[in-house]
Amino acid sequence: MHNQDQILELFPTPVHTSMLPDNLSGVIPFLDAQAMSTGSDVANYGERSANSYILNEPECKELSDFIIKKATHYAHCTFIRLLRLSDVSVLGFT
Repeated sequence: MHNQDQILELFPTPVHTSMLPDNLSGVIPFLDAQAMSTGSDVANYGERSANSYILNEPECKELSDFIIKKATHYAHCTFIRLLRLSDVSVLGFT
């Protein structure tokens, strides 16, 4: 994992932060050029791309892989943390 990655226990659910590596910055102009959804509830959810599957676009392949890698790391770390904090015997582990 990137040396600046953090999992913060800011809320009852940990929050993961990570920096976008410089080698992925080339996707930013592609993302900036995307049409925004006109039906978005901007006040509550912010602006969203009209393309709900933007990460499936070929231009976003490396970004998608990066996000999946980070999400997998987050899930693994938080699951292990939850197991340590809980009574794992209810999960069938003894």
